[in-house]
Amino acid sequence: MSRTNWKGFERFVARALGVERYSKGHLGESAPDVVKKFGDYTLIIECRNRKILKLEEYMKDAKSYRKGSKDIIILCYRKTNSKMIDVFLTIKDFEKLYYQSTNICQKTYLQIQEIVLKLDWNDFLYIVKVAENAINHSYKRSKKK
Repeated sequence: MSRTNWKGFERFVARALGVERYSKGHLGESAPDVVKKFGDYTLIIECRNRKILKLEEYMKDAKSYRKGSKDIIILCYRKTNSKMIDVFLTIKDFEKLYYQSTNICQKTYLQIQEIVLKLDWNDFLYIVKVAENAINHSYKRSKKK
């Protein structure tokens, strides 16, 4: 992974999640960097490779891509010249990710919606992979019936 190339960072995140970097389409068109179907949800991922973390600004940009309640908005941030990746998402979106990953139907919603949660990159990947396994297992069971 290139440590200075923002496009390389987007490709790295996409590959790690088993998808391709989202093509922006036409000139100047604004779109998320990575999109991944995730069970009933869609992960909308914005990647930032910058010297300074401007969390509110970057989260606002990422949230602008939300199309519906089934979108989970994620910010992947890597400080320039660093290997460490931080993953940010709201508590409400983490709750969706968590319940999808544990395949739990009963949900208890928190009233606090705008607190941003920071996850280690490897922890985030682990949650996604566990969820995909649960989704695939659930899908296989429902097909047998």
